[in-house]
Amino acid sequence: MRTFKISNPFKLLLLTFAMSVFFSSCSQSRFTSEQQAKIKELMGKKLAFPDDLTLYSIKDQKEFPGLKLSDEKAFRFVSYIDASCGTCITELTKWDSLINNQNNENLEYLFILKSYDDFEIFKFMTQDVNYQNVQTVILDKRETFYQENDIPYDKALQSYLINSDNEIIGVGNPVFSESIMDSYLKLMSD
Repeated sequence: MRTFKISNPFKLLLLTFAMSVFFSSCSQSRFTSEQQAKIKELMGKKLAFPDDLTLYSIKDQKEFPGLKLSDEKAFRFVSYIDASCGTCITELTKWDSLINNQNNENLEYLFILKSYDDFEIFKFMTQDVNYQNVQTVILDKRETFYQENDIPYDKALQSYLINSDNEIIGVGNPVFSESIMDSYLKLMSD
């Protein structure tokens, strides 16, 4: 058996970091048994869209009260995002790219944001961003969507594929897992 020694502490640190990134990214596509139990509980659940949700135009930096969902779409991605978290906000860039690569006319994307700072961080971080596909988001100012739908605290369980009846038919964030996206595409083609 061959062994090797890394004498440079910087190289050792770099190798350790690279391995941790690799192993953590591999685990993103798998759910724990606890998460799988919660997913079973969520499947088939109907999401409610309260009247007090506010539509927000990122480009115009304006709010429009009330939410009207399209009846024309057979499916919707719903992702609940913490707008007080800078890293979570940058997730919209990944969604923008994903949407660009998924040209599906039967699909609508809903990004519902909660915030502990009156959406100030979100508005600041997005004021100069030119999203191609993510142009509006939904503000859950009173967290009524979160509460009425009993959204799990676990970020891995805050994105859903729903059907035209607003029933959850898929759980997981396709931005972080290609296998989740593949599952969603299969569900939509059946």
